[in-house]
Amino acid sequence: MQPQVLTRPGPGAPYQRLDSVWMSRVRRSGWQGWTLLAGGDDVMDQSILFWQEGKGPSRSLSLTLRVRQGSDRKVRDALSGKPRLDMYRGSIPYPRKQIVAGEVHPLDRQWALMAGTALDVQIDARLRIRYLPYEDAASSDVLPYSAQGCLTVVLEGAQGHIDEVTPMLLLLRNELGLDTRLSTAADLEMLYLRKVAWAMRVDLDTLEQSASGTPKERLEALRAEVSRALSVDDVTRVPGYSHAPHFGTAFNPWTSTIGAGEAGWPHWFRFDVEPLLQGPLGSCFLGHDLAASPTHVADRVARVFRSTGHLLSAEERWLRLGTPSQSIHLHHGQRGAGAYLPLRLIPDDRSASLVFDIRLLQRADAIALDAEAGAPSPQNLTERLPLDALHPDRPCGIYFKRGVSLMDSLVRINLPREADRERVLHTLRLVGIEQLGGRPVDEAIQIVGEHGGR
Repeated sequence: MQPQVLTRPGPGAPYQRLDSVWMSRVRRSGWQGWTLLAGGDDVMDQSILFWQEGKGPSRSLSLTLRVRQGSDRKVRDALSGKPRLDMYRGSIPYPRKQIVAGEVHPLDRQWALMAGTALDVQIDARLRIRYLPYEDAASSDVLPYSAQGCLTVVLEGAQGHIDEVTPMLLLLRNELGLDTRLSTAADLEMLYLRKVAWAMRVDLDTLEQSASGTPKERLEALRAEVSRALSVDDVTRVPGYSHAPHFGTAFNPWTSTIGAGEAGWPHWFRFDVEPLLQGPLGSCFLGHDLAASPTHVADRVARVFRSTGHLLSAEERWLRLGTPSQSIHLHHGQRGAGAYLPLRLIPDDRSASLVFDIRLLQRADAIALDAEAGAPSPQNLTERLPLDALHPDRPCGIYFKRGVSLMDSLVRINLPREADRERVLHTLRLVGIEQLGGRPVDEAIQIVGEHGGR
């Protein structure tokens, strides 16, 4: 039975059950982890990600979440009063890790890549917390805004039992004052309306500031406001409207369960994109060129499939997975650069090394910017493009916060030589991937010569 502090009073059952079945997904999910939908107004996207690292006696269970800025002060104050507190200012040490066959394994060394502030607290012999607080953006020695608010809890010597999860959540609740109650369907619909409204440039600030009444009344007010802004009678009746979260395919290489089940962070899909894909935009693709010379592209592609099966932002690789990234050079004034995975709109499926389905634009976290705008940052997010402004002849970047699965969205790989094609095909067969984009892998990997020049 779930403790009362993990469930919400009144009507509405939790969207998920925190039980042994849920925990089995954590164990099977490898580096991707499995999300617990919880946190109310304290936790960004009501998403707390759990994953395991290591094996045997050295196995640990971790959770990570991003604290919303309005809840930063109570977390900072709670940690500052702890007796076993280490505060880092400037260079922040991080454990180096490696991903092998989809699983995370810590290495016996550290590195430091970002400058800023971190609060580390050793709660007891097995449990520790790290928090990256929000900071004054005017300082030249702060973390990227997207990393601020990130909180991680690590339980050493974990056995992978569900009984280990509840004390970690109660630690967040009782020691840090965070709302860890499990989300209901109504909670997720309110989150969905806010995310879709932001993506569609619908301003909800006035409504949110004056919000009052019961949760049901607040939800009805949000529905009405979004319906009014979109000039529809009832937004919930628009085709494609769904507050249900979507998860990526689980990446389990070298097993018979490759592609079985779901894993990772949740995504929500917009309902206004499908009509746009009936026009010129529907013939386009999204492309990504790996940072490698033409002679090394195949090695980079094979390495991604052997490790994560995903393209990830530099920040995700550094902050959570502790793996090297050549694109983590974050300078003041460009502090959004490592936080997003950069793709670009391309007119055909031959114009990039990795080619993705245009329907990725349905993800509510997709951000479109003109090519000259650079990577997303707090300074240029107001310049993001509405999707109806995208066109095959308009160069623009498309950015994603949580990365992109190669198994779910990749439709073609373009390589310069037959030897490269055979190398990647060999890797895909080894890890058990037989199809990409609904086609056999030997059809999805093509030779096109040098390509993808930006």
